[in-house]
Amino acid sequence: MRLTFILFLSAHLLGFFYFPLKVRDGGVGGYISSFAFYALAVFLLFAPTLDNILFFYALTLILFHILLDLPFFFLRRRFVNPLQKAIFFFSEEALHLIFFSILSYIYSARWTSPTPWRGVRSFLNQASLDYSQVLSFIALLLLLFAVSSRIISLIIITQDESKHPFTSLAMCLERCLYAAALYLNSPLAFALIFASRMAFTAPALIKNGEKTYKVLLEGVLSALLAFSSYTLVSPFIHY
Repeated sequence: MRLTFILFLSAHLLGFFYFPLKVRDGGVGGYISSFAFYALAVFLLFAPTLDNILFFYALTLILFHILLDLPFFFLRRRFVNPLQKAIFFFSEEALHLIFFSILSYIYSARWTSPTPWRGVRSFLNQASLDYSQVLSFIALLLLLFAVSSRIISLIIITQDESKHPFTSLAMCLERCLYAAALYLNSPLAFALIFASRMAFTAPALIKNGEKTYKVLLEGVLSALLAFSSYTLVSPFIHY
């Protein structure tokens, strides 16, 4: 069940947040293209050993995403309020997590865990690395980068991100440091990273006080999202 869930989660994160999403702005045709990219991402993680069970796993994930996301697509076009967009986003992702949990339990009870990329797993075993742990770290990185950035952009409406004292890439690397501190079980390191972040942004806040609350909120959200992402994935890293 553990491997099935983390595999579903990684495939969803890759297809939904990392493959080209701007095509969704192109109407129904663009949204169909986004489904094609999603399917490509799913099969990328499940390939190249698509036996009957793996093909069924991948197909189930793709069909569920289409059935779930299609109503959200038409509803999303009606509402432009930032709060409504945030509610839609979190509702959709919560439903995905619930589905992954239920499906992983059912499939694990009926079949064995899927074994995609058998060649890679064999190489990892020779290097004394556990495949499910490596996949869990991949899912963690996916969460720390585009997913967390997307959540921050939904909560904080920024007009010009290029002028912010902490760039998007820097914030992603910051969240990776937070996760590393959590992995090493070092609350002190976590606190030092947060304090350093605040100290780094202090000069810019003095010059531009009107953006103070946004920058401070970004710092808090970045730390919280790193903690939440690690908390979600940690049961699959430490088992």
